[in-house]
Amino acid sequence: MTTSIKNQAVNKTEGLLNNSVNEFLNAFGAGRSEVSIGGISTKKLNYSLKTIQPLSELNANSKELTFIQAGIASGEAATVVVLRLT
Repeated sequence: MTTSIKNQAVNKTEGLLNNSVNEFLNAFGAGRSEVSIGGISTKKLNYSLKTIQPLSELNANSKELTFIQAGIASGEAATVVVLRLT
């Protein structure tokens, strides 16, 4: 198998995996999450997870929203957790 075909297969698999995981995570609750997994072809696996989740209810009468924004990643990416009260 040529390297080009192998890389295409790995990239396609990574894309399908990322899409499936993101669809699954975002099927629950009002918040949004984003997962990214890559580096399989280079054997240097990297990942990241970002999420924003409401802690209070948001509706037409809401004047404020309390939420948490968090992220974690491999490598040199920063780990971030933010609690915002508005």
